[in-house]
Amino acid sequence: MFASFASHHRMEVRFCNPYSGNEKGNVENAVGFLRRNLMVPKPAAESFEQLTRLLLERYEAMSLTSSSPKDPASSVADRFETDRDALMPLPSHAFDAVS
Repeated sequence: MFASFASHHRMEVRFCNPYSGNEKGNVENAVGFLRRNLMVPKPAAESFEQLTRLLLERYEAMSLTSSSPKDPASSVADRFETDRDALMPLPSHAFDAVS
């Protein structure tokens, strides 16, 4: 099933060994960065939708002011716009995970 999902989305899958943080340090660092910068102070919301909007607002503000590690002269938002041009389009139909 996973191989079909990866093929449907034209993804290249590279597995890491379990419990080997040294193999996935960039991902772990990014998660920690987002947790520290989006969840501190702890967001307060009355609904999941409100929490989603709040976190999106915090992220968008942060992406405009944070510099890109690979290009300190540009913001994270600038780099994302550059990278967006290289992204492949989504498949024309949804993946059928049930059949």
